[in-house]
Amino acid sequence: MHKRLLCLLLFLIGCSLAQANRGDIISTVVVRDWDPQEARENYWNIIAGMIPQSERETFRGEFGSIMDELMAGKRIVSYRVIYKTIDHYGNPTQASGLVLLPVHDGKTCEMPIFYYGHGTAFERYSIPSRPENWGVESFFAYFPAALNFISVAPDYYGMGDGPGFHHHNSAQTNSTSGIDLIRAARKLATQ
Repeated sequence: MHKRLLCLLLFLIGCSLAQANRGDIISTVVVRDWDPQEARENYWNIIAGMIPQSERETFRGEFGSIMDELMAGKRIVSYRVIYKTIDHYGNPTQASGLVLLPVHDGKTCEMPIFYYGHGTAFERYSIPSRPENWGVESFFAYFPAALNFISVAPDYYGMGDGPGFHHHNSAQTNSTSGIDLIRAARKLATQ
């Protein structure tokens, strides 16, 4: 009986140690640092890719002044973050993701967090932390940052710069990748 309790206790201690550092940042790379003008132009370029050519001017005429006002003076810095998370079996590992931070007067402040879980990607680097490969879908992570949200988009375990194989239908690792990237983004915003 005592051996079973000791084994259970050691197992629980091991699990708590594995969880203790989740969301810790291993490394960051600035993917892009947009000044306010570049941020506005990037937003409109992304939108242009989503709207038929014949409707672009109408859209910009109707919504342009609102969006330009919302985005006025905003600098947005996007980071590729490698952080600690867990794999399918609860073992410590790492994953990568994209974090976009709006910057005001040279600093970030406490802001709400927007989480974007991207759709199915079959290529290891067609993911958020590689915006050059991600295409129009980057709008869904970029737009909230333009509205003063810290925006996070995990690559998911087994994609991007993390090890392992991505199991597309794994709710466990997809959710832990997102939760742990949110933890990392909070730390990044306070650095």
